[in-house]
Amino acid sequence: MKTKNDGEKGVSYTVGVLLMLVLTIALSAMIAITVSNLAGHLKTTPMLCLIVEDHKDEVSFGNDKLVIIEHINGDYIRADEISILVETDSYKERLEYDKNKNQWIGKKLIAEMTADNGISRVIEAGDVIVIRENSNLIDSPEEVTVEVVYKQSNTIIFRGSILVR
Repeated sequence: MKTKNDGEKGVSYTVGVLLMLVLTIALSAMIAITVSNLAGHLKTTPMLCLIVEDHKDEVSFGNDKLVIIEHINGDYIRADEISILVETDSYKERLEYDKNKNQWIGKKLIAEMTADNGISRVIEAGDVIVIRENSNLIDSPEEVTVEVVYKQSNTIIFRGSILVR
């Protein structure tokens, strides 16, 4: 087999293909590592089984108790990761967690957690959140809708309604 040599120097065709292949594999590996590192920082929304109950079904802490949210089963969640939205036909309020008071605070409503292990900032199965009103805001009987919102993804993880007596 004869080859023509014009005095030009260079790499053979095979070496060029191998270099391109190595470069493609290295670039693909860097992209895969970057994407997996970014995905590692994402947090999935917790799965909870909650129920909402009328305050008349439980032992009363006073006449100002409105509704009770009970964590039946599922993932645990930190109290500061959720906000609670309470809504009636005439009123709507979002309760945000206050770490210093260990309560969810709103303008006219307060929610406190009673944990199986005493005071806790983690909500787990068996824990109860009691929503109280500061004034006679809700007329009995009235339907109250409660939403629990996971703040990191702004996802509603629970929505329940109950007729408050």
